[in-house]
Amino acid sequence: MYEREKYHASMWRQKVARDLEEVEMKSHGWKKDPSYFIFKEGLKRDMLLRDLIIEWRRWRNHYFAKKYMLAKIRLLEFSLNQVKPSIARTVEEEVNHLGSEDVNVDQDANSGSENSIRVICKRTADVETNSALLRSMMIQLMTNLRLMERLLREQHHGVRVEMIAVAGTRCGSKDSREMVGFSKEEIDTLVQDTVDAAIRNTTTLFNQKLRDLQERHDKEMEELRGQLTEEKEEVIKLRAQIRETTLAANELEQYSRRSHIRIHGLSLTAGTDCKGAVAAFIRQRVKDRQGRSLEVNADDFDAAHPLPLRRANPPVEHQAAPKERIPAIIVRFFSRDKRDLVLSCRRSLK
Repeated sequence: MYEREKYHASMWRQKVARDLEEVEMKSHGWKKDPSYFIFKEGLKRDMLLRDLIIEWRRWRNHYFAKKYMLAKIRLLEFSLNQVKPSIARTVEEEVNHLGSEDVNVDQDANSGSENSIRVICKRTADVETNSALLRSMMIQLMTNLRLMERLLREQHHGVRVEMIAVAGTRCGSKDSREMVGFSKEEIDTLVQDTVDAAIRNTTTLFNQKLRDLQERHDKEMEELRGQLTEEKEEVIKLRAQIRETTLAANELEQYSRRSHIRIHGLSLTAGTDCKGAVAAFIRQRVKDRQGRSLEVNADDFDAAHPLPLRRANPPVEHQAAPKERIPAIIVRFFSRDKRDLVLSCRRSLK
């Protein structure tokens, strides 16, 4: 893994060297490449540290982030070497003064250096008239060196890795090398920051999905509540209709029974004509007030049949057997007047 990283770093250094040589050959203007900063003549004030920090946050987990950052460090260094020597000396003095009083350049990119540089860059003017921008560029360079230390490490506790120290080197010169050690606390801090960022991203995604599910659930619940209200109203209407229908059917049944009579105590044998037996019973037993028999024939009945008996309860021990029950006979007359005449004479049966 280390050999492969070393090979890629070497290839990238060669490419950066070629690019910087091409820039040096141009007497006016800067190379404009979308992969790097867009340098313009005079180094306008739009080259701020926060742009580099934002790109560092975006590239910090990328495989080639360290090569990309190295190229930017080279270009920043090259831009510093193009200014007047007197301004460079002034910048160096101000950076030393700023680093001792206001800014700790060894802090992380998210610490006080970013805020201080943001304040400084807001008040900067052109390079030729104000050296504050040059001071911010020096701080960028030193901050990027600190970021490169963290990028060029391996995932082991207390391991020592080789990094390229480009501070103070000029384009075309040899890279000075030194061994940089990382403590277990620094590695744990970096790993903890990465884990916290992953947890925040996962939590944000989970909360967003949870909100979407909650909104969809609330919407479906509102629709179901509306449907349930409609169904309840429909059930109430159907219940009212059923009640009205039941009352109407009961009235019709009672009205149809106005042509019926029930005869109790008339025993019939199997195969007996029920209509003829009922007509004979009425002629023999039912009398009017004058004592005359009623003239009733089988043709006066629409229907006549015995009603089924209900199932009797089983006999209890030490209890006499129940008497044989005789089913009642229901008779339907064609004429309601004939039925009313028979009912008016039923007292003669007593």
